[in-house]
Amino acid sequence: MSREGHLKTCLRIFGYLKHHAKGAILFDTTVPDMIGERLETQYNWSQLYPDAEEKLPLDAPSPHGRAVKTWIMWDADHALETRRSVSGVLVFLNNTPIKWHSKRQHTVETSTYGSEMTSLKAAVEMAIELRYKLRMLGVRIDGPTEMLGDNRSVVMIVSKPESMLKKKSNLCLYHYCRETNACSIVTYRSITSKQNFADCLTKALAPNVLYDPTKPWLFRNDLG
Repeated sequence: MSREGHLKTCLRIFGYLKHHAKGAILFDTTVPDMIGERLETQYNWSQLYPDAEEKLPLDAPSPHGRAVKTWIMWDADHALETRRSVSGVLVFLNNTPIKWHSKRQHTVETSTYGSEMTSLKAAVEMAIELRYKLRMLGVRIDGPTEMLGDNRSVVMIVSKPESMLKKKSNLCLYHYCRETNACSIVTYRSITSKQNFADCLTKALAPNVLYDPTKPWLFRNDLG
């Protein structure tokens, strides 16, 4: 039951492929210089989450080789036509984007904060999944996964133990994301909206606006 809007979307996809036939993702093994501001210091989370620890697979092989850095950018676009927000998550292994997630959220969030928390939870789950896969492949992981987001209030509330959340509807997401921080699975950084490349996964951007965040990953000239 396709409609005219589906045809326009299809034509846009083929137009993009026609004009960007040389686009490619290069495997870049260099360790990134992390951007953004880390709002937390060395906090003691033991009183809030005394049993928090990362669950390591018992049957994982011994890690070998150089450690890799995992980091994720996440974003959300609040209340679109159906009033359901869109989550965007971009996963990196060193300087290589290896996975991306762009999906309409299952619930209607009444605030930007709620949609950002829902997107962050999806990003944290992808971080846990990636760390498990790497360990089962015998890959050494360099510290916690860095989580980069442009909503400073969300980053602050999941980074500092003294932060409080009064909205019960978001309380489970709040504690889930903070507990992963307490057991050093992830750590959080605040970045600006222009630095957040996951923004291109949450909305249909104009071609000139889309090109800037995608150029470093899809249109590099390293191969000559």
